[in-house]
Amino acid sequence: AATDVSWEDGVAFCKELSKQEGRRYRLPTEAEWEFASLCGAKQNWFWGNNEVHTPRCANVADLEFQKVFGKVKSSISSSDGYVFTAPVGSFIHSRLGMYDMHGNVQEWCSDWFDPVYYSAAPEENPTGPTTGTKRVQRGGSFASPHYDTSCNRRYEEKPDVMSSSSGFRVVLHEE
Repeated sequence: AATDVSWEDGVAFCKELSKQEGRRYRLPTEAEWEFASLCGAKQNWFWGNNEVHTPRCANVADLEFQKVFGKVKSSISSSDGYVFTAPVGSFIHSRLGMYDMHGNVQEWCSDWFDPVYYSAAPEENPTGPTTGTKRVQRGGSFASPHYDTSCNRRYEEKPDVMSSSSGFRVVLHEE
């Protein structure tokens, strides 16, 4: 997983990839990210609502993380063997075959962050607010307690901020 990348870096990567491949790549919307993780299911993680499955499904703050950084509130009491990011494919995938939707790195989405946007958003394919000061990140990271990697957890960050726990995935935009 690529880390230490800002939202701006993700957008620049997508533009360069689009130019090189002659196809349009972009960051996912928040709604697309959530669909890719859950396939429309109403649950906390792609594997369901039981956090007992977290160690085989997501790289989160666990015993390995605690050895380096100390006890984390509500970290899991097992070890996945990784302190920081894990190689893609180290954990099971979602029903759509997507790896690392929960944990590993918080993923930038194209949307501006608005804490109340979804209370009045369109039900089908909302594209997020048109303006804002911070962008959305989803999925949590290797440093997140398991509950902060659930699908209902939204992060907000300034688009120019880089972090060892931030990354992105791309969407091929077919028109």
